[in-house]
Amino acid sequence: MGAAGLLWYDTASNAPVLAYAKSAKYRVAATRPGRVEAVSVTLGQAVEAGQVLAVLDGRDLEAKIAVLEAETARVKADREAAAVKASVARQLLLQRMDTAAARAERDLVRAKQRRRVHGAQLKALRARRRQLDELLDAKLTTRARSDGELKVQLAGVREELGAAKPEVQLLEEQLVAVRQRRVSIAADHSHKGLLAPFEAKMQVLNRRIDGLLAERERLLIRAPVKGRVSRVSLRRGEVASTGMAVVTIVSDNVKNEVVACLDEARALAVKVGTKVEVRPKGANLVLSGRVVMLSPKVGALPVQCRAEPRKEVWGREVIVALDVPTELVAGQRFVARFDGAEIPHRDMARASTPAAVSKRDKAVRALKTPPKLARMTRFEASGLSWVEQLSRYVIVSDDTGHKRSNDDAAWVFTMDREGNLDDEPLVVTGITEWSDLEGIAEAPAGGLWVISSSSRSKKGRRPEKRQVFTRLMPATGRSFSAAPPVLLYTLLQKSSPQTLRDLGVGGGALERLNIEGLAAYPPSGLLIGLKAPLDDKGRAQIWHLRYPERLIDEGTLEAGELSLWATVKVSCSDGAGISHPGGVAELLLLPDGGLVIAATTSDKTKGSPAGALWYVRHPRAGHLSARLLRNFPSLKPEGLSKSPTAGQMMVVFDRGAQEQAWTELPWPRR
Repeated sequence: MGAAGLLWYDTASNAPVLAYAKSAKYRVAATRPGRVEAVSVTLGQAVEAGQVLAVLDGRDLEAKIAVLEAETARVKADREAAAVKASVARQLLLQRMDTAAARAERDLVRAKQRRRVHGAQLKALRARRRQLDELLDAKLTTRARSDGELKVQLAGVREELGAAKPEVQLLEEQLVAVRQRRVSIAADHSHKGLLAPFEAKMQVLNRRIDGLLAERERLLIRAPVKGRVSRVSLRRGEVASTGMAVVTIVSDNVKNEVVACLDEARALAVKVGTKVEVRPKGANLVLSGRVVMLSPKVGALPVQCRAEPRKEVWGREVIVALDVPTELVAGQRFVARFDGAEIPHRDMARASTPAAVSKRDKAVRALKTPPKLARMTRFEASGLSWVEQLSRYVIVSDDTGHKRSNDDAAWVFTMDREGNLDDEPLVVTGITEWSDLEGIAEAPAGGLWVISSSSRSKKGRRPEKRQVFTRLMPATGRSFSAAPPVLLYTLLQKSSPQTLRDLGVGGGALERLNIEGLAAYPPSGLLIGLKAPLDDKGRAQIWHLRYPERLIDEGTLEAGELSLWATVKVSCSDGAGISHPGGVAELLLLPDGGLVIAATTSDKTKGSPAGALWYVRHPRAGHLSARLLRNFPSLKPEGLSKSPTAGQMMVVFDRGAQEQAWTELPWPRR
């Protein structure tokens, strides 16, 4: 009996347990009250994330939008009429200025002529006086009455000549002033002062229209995830209140997880990190995974985990993340076996990948920071670029210096190809400070482009030093010189509402702006990746700056031709295997034409950070289709660069106050 008991215990402790593919139900509700105008899906229909499921009646909003658009058109017409009126007034003023200038020129000519006449008279009287003095000296004549008259004439001419000189000077100054004013009036075509009230009215109306358009978007009830319709609660003509479910969706298993059900005897023996083998029922396939989450309590297990559906069984649910993403069907049943061994939870290199990790891939390793450099500065790797002239990677950091010494100094850092940072930073001249530098990319003639995030600081501020976009050029010694920086966010603030909408940051989204990606885009442009905001479909956005040199030289977005280039859906899975929407953390355009995107969780995501690498084979303007290269749970890949090693790329990870990390990976296969 004892032997039988031991055998039973050993068998039971390693016996397989039932599991099922994790799914979730989403009650897609109306965010405002309204009458259902249309339901565009049916029971059991497959839907994509963002697909319109139903539409609420929006005739009241359409009427309000039409009124505001008409009001905008009226203000625009008034503005144009005012501009025409101002132009006519300007022409009349120019004519008056021309008349005043002609009059001033005529008066000046007359004054100069009078001055010349008085000067000639004075010269003649002085000559007569000298003759008279010579005759008196020779005693050939005596003083006569004419001598007194001559003195009187001399005094009068001197007085008139003295008055003529300041008159000429005054007329000359008046003529210069009239001409300068005419030039300034002729050059000013903007009529800013006159048109400012109309511009302000149009801006207010545009913002109200943006608000109504956003409200109209809320009339579209969209699928939050990919899945199938399990219930249609309301039909056309029925009234939906705020929060009332219109359609229910069962999501596809996008999280790549299964739920295993352990009985009470083994529930306490399993830990996060325990290895698990999962076998789909009816299939000759073995999947490996690890425990990422345990239910906080023991309770009744779901029907999927019961050998006999009517018999209630108590136990604990365990979430298992599969090592390799696999196509699963929501509710699909499995048999799981726990072997008791644990996978280290801090494993960084062995993150979930869509295929086995190549032997050529190097493990994630720590960046080696010299003590001297650590004493000089904070360091958080946020971007890098290989510079052939230096035989070094040049790295930018979120912060530089220390709070009481060289805080936010304009420094960049250098690193060899083995992850060893140099003892001292490279000093950048031409700029005194910068902050939250996030992107760096190659520029012509051996230079580098650098860009700050333009995001708000932890204190809710957005100082100018967080808005820097500039070009660095090699200078003497170990230094760079910076062109006068452009304050990108400030320029965007001054842009029209339509320009902001075209860039994907309209309707108040500009406040969430966070720039992190930067990549050279031949022949001379740049791609700028936004970590936030995402678009209304949860896609990351990428801008194209066609002429960065012109932006630096002229300081206007129009000169640089900034536009929304593409959107792309990227996500990141955290340490618990939960997928989060991702934004662009870095961009790298490979020599073969492919685009690598480093993604990190976007601004609205709570919890621990996560990152991933995605690849676009044929990047083109528009909506990009990317495939996952690998996830990095609990790591943020923020820097990408071509490696001097052929066919390799360097990745650096920002780990905040912890030790920074790096790895070198092969280019994705096309």
